[in-house]
Amino acid sequence: MKNSLLRQYLRFLLVGGGLAALCVVLREVFGQLFPLGRYVYAVSVFLAYALCMVLNYLISGRFVYRLGRRSWGEALRFLLVAVVTSLLVSLLADQLFRFLQWLGGGRYIGAISLMIAALLLSLLSFSLNRKWVYRNGRRL
Repeated sequence: MKNSLLRQYLRFLLVGGGLAALCVVLREVFGQLFPLGRYVYAVSVFLAYALCMVLNYLISGRFVYRLGRRSWGEALRFLLVAVVTSLLVSLLADQLFRFLQWLGGGRYIGAISLMIAALLLSLLSFSLNRKWVYRNGRRL
């Protein structure tokens, strides 16, 4: 049990890591496209993270949780978890960004803040997805 759970979490991190790299690129793009003053960072993080969460749903069901058929209930549960974790990541990343700015910052503090926040909240996201979102899916 522990070994299969660890493998599942490692697959979750692999999918999440790939999507995190994409998310960082999208955050930079959205940050340039939507110059919203004081809120540009938080909004760009939210948009990038939310888009990557949709991709996460499509990939994780098959690769991480080994599920075939999907249901609307599962999609709605995933959406709820994605929205909550997106908001939490955005808020935490914004606070980390401000802290790193206060320390003197650097060119990549936005990317660093987002990566730290997403990694910390991956444990919450994995647990909620495993126990609540993908609980009734048919295994492949």
